[in-house]
Amino acid sequence: MKIINDTQMELTLNQFRHYSPRRGQRRTSRAAWWFRRMREVVDSAFDWQPEMQARPEQILLPTERRREYPGRN
Repeated sequence: MKIINDTQMELTLNQFRHYSPRRGQRRTSRAAWWFRRMREVVDSAFDWQPEMQARPEQILLPTERRREYPGRN
């Protein structure tokens, strides 16, 4: 294998990221729309009346039978 370049490579991602004010405005307007919509949904919701609580019911759970081993009492 032949080494073509023996210097350290640097990868800078910040130079490729350009902040666009339009992007920030779009994001803000989308967030504002979302929260406005969620407020509308909450405001239009109606209160549910809780169901009557069911009476407690006693049930028996099946248990394992005790195994009998020969020679042990």
